[in-house]
Amino acid sequence: MVCIQESSLEEHKEIIKLAISIVPEKIFLVGKEFEKAVASLAGEGCDKCADISHFQNVEGCIEALEKGSLTPDCTLLVKGSHGIHLEKILNSSLV
Repeated sequence: MVCIQESSLEEHKEIIKLAISIVPEKIFLVGKEFEKAVASLAGEGCDKCADISHFQNVEGCIEALEKGSLTPDCTLLVKGSHGIHLEKILNSSLV
């Protein structure tokens, strides 16, 4: 969601809450908007936020994933805007 809107923070918080609700093994988030949203939720008492991995850019996320975060039987859900280039994950050696 590379956008400038008043609801951006709330929208990103809702995405995080949804991700937490499906009880994944790991959550990886990329970008400034998610950084703000995680901080906001943590400030509201979200205990699961401490387990979220956040990266400023997709390259950092790919590096972390390449260090063994993925197993052959895992499911990787990717949600994001073209603006932060999450398609690089799909074009990497990870998949």
